Amino acid sequence: MAKSYTAVPAVPPEMVERYRIVMEVLSGALTVSEGARKAGLSRNHFQTLLHRASAGIIEGLSPKEAGRPPMPKAERNLRWETLRLKKENERLLQRAHVSDRLLGVATSLLHPKRKRKTPPEGEDQTEGE
Repeated sequence: MAKSYTAVPAVPPEMVERYRIVMEVLSGALTVSEGARKAGLSRNHFQTLLHRASAGIIEGLSPKEAGRPPMPKAERNLRWETLRLKKENERLLQRAHVSDRLLGVATSLLHPKRKRKTPPEGEDQTEGE
């Protein structure tokens, strides 16, 4: 089951002061101009950061569709094709194995093993005489 709880994000140490100032402006404790001065940024730049933060908040609050995001059609088609090719490959490997066995049997029928003219080492040559 998927988690629905999101923990408080960790603020990197170098961003703590800027985060605190933006939160104060968002809460109304500071004006945008005061926040910009405290952050050492132009009012325009600070307001842009403030708008980005607001956009992030809105994005986080927006309702999301339940469940997994759908797989792109191209990826889904590639997965089906991969599965089909794996099955076909397995079928062809089995056919190749059967063909090899049949060729082995046919070869042994066409070329029966010949008897040796000389007995292998260690056997007494006088027994066969």
